[in-house]
Amino acid sequence: MGSERPTFPGIYLTLARSLAQRSTCVVDPVGTVITSIDFRKVLALGYRGNASGLANGCDHPGQADCGCLHAEENAVIVCDAPRAEPKIVFSSKLPCRACAKRLVNLGGVQDLYAPTGEHSGDVLELLSSVGIRVHLIE
Repeated sequence: MGSERPTFPGIYLTLARSLAQRSTCVVDPVGTVITSIDFRKVLALGYRGNASGLANGCDHPGQADCGCLHAEENAVIVCDAPRAEPKIVFSSKLPCRACAKRLVNLGGVQDLYAPTGEHSGDVLELLSSVGIRVHLIE
């Protein structure tokens, strides 16, 4: 066995990046995965795009507010795990402030993994203030 075994955070961050490819948003494709804290169960998946049943595309392509639902928002909508159940979130991009609040309201989120890069200190501070640990990885 010459190669290193991938870590679960690395695997799920790769899955989040793959889900971003399903995004119908041309402005900012993003993917999100929510798992159990032992990494054994995927609790929800989401990617950025229009609401179910609407046209697969942005309402206002080329604008910052294109009208698409965010990946974290879609994952929170379909996550049926109880609030008290501990969770880990993996996102192909650090969430915006509104989605960070959605993750707080989901309940049980202990850790969030996102790639290193441009990040808002405001979002990092918000997540930290409620005890959600943020891990920025390659």
